[in-house]
Amino acid sequence: MPSPNGQRPRRTVCVVIPTHWETKIGGAQYQGKALIEHLVGRRDIDIHFVGRRIRASHQPEGYRSHEVGKQRPVAGTFLADAPSFWMALQRIRPDVIYQRVACTYTGVAALYARRAHARLVWHVAHDSDVQPSLRPAVPGVSSLLSRFDERIIDYGIRHADAIVVQTQHQADLLLRHYGRNDSTLIPNFHPIPDNLPDKPSDPITITWVANIKPFKRPEVFVRLAEDFRNRPNVRLIMIGAPPLSNPEWPTLLAKIQALPNLLYLGGLSQEQVNHWLARSHVFVNTSESEGFANTFIQAWMRGTPVVSLDV
Repeated sequence: MPSPNGQRPRRTVCVVIPTHWETKIGGAQYQGKALIEHLVGRRDIDIHFVGRRIRASHQPEGYRSHEVGKQRPVAGTFLADAPSFWMALQRIRPDVIYQRVACTYTGVAALYARRAHARLVWHVAHDSDVQPSLRPAVPGVSSLLSRFDERIIDYGIRHADAIVVQTQHQADLLLRHYGRNDSTLIPNFHPIPDNLPDKPSDPITITWVANIKPFKRPEVFVRLAEDFRNRPNVRLIMIGAPPLSNPEWPTLLAKIQALPNLLYLGGLSQEQVNHWLARSHVFVNTSESEGFANTFIQAWMRGTPVVSLDV
């Protein structure tokens, strides 16, 4: 309803993603960034971001950010963040919550939305969001916390007001595992690149981009570099934030640094990733599973073919 002065009343939109894109730039973070940048500047919307590990130097433009957790996840869950997340929602009083990635926040946001007469839009970020068997198992006492967290996620998915999926396969999984047949399929969105450079003919550049996690299988790309080590006209580029805690990472990093034809650049911004993809001849994906890899879209938009083992 319009206000007495003829203007539409302002609405409060809260974007909830586990980690801010300045700290970790995965597909979910990039899509949240693109959405906020699209909404910023609208006079009828107040925008808030809620998540974990927001850098102290972060200066948001056109929206407000709220950090609800810094510590390491408990048993792979964000259960410890639930009280601060709930209090953040009470302070913000959102009309609409947009939440991406299945986690503790999904269930807490659904409960808040039902009690406060707000609306929750839940956006699937990965096939594992709608197929619990794909989520990593946590052994021992931690499994009790994981099962409790699964109940919270289940509640959130079943009570979300609207659900967005990336692919028809995710819609099918959502129906099979959660009984929801009312999802909306929206493919991932990316800005069209300007003035793409010509790809140099020499060396041939093969690029791998992902946050370094076990299911991304970075060691497979390292083996590929070992196979090409005697080909001077082939260069391999590896891009991805190192894991926070993985006992196998130092050994893999040593192998990477010992290969003269493999350049590891660490975690880069989206603009820097696009820079390298535009100059690459092949993009390689070694993941066991994806939602719908944003890197596929970024590579295709820059004329770079994708070679993928399992996705």
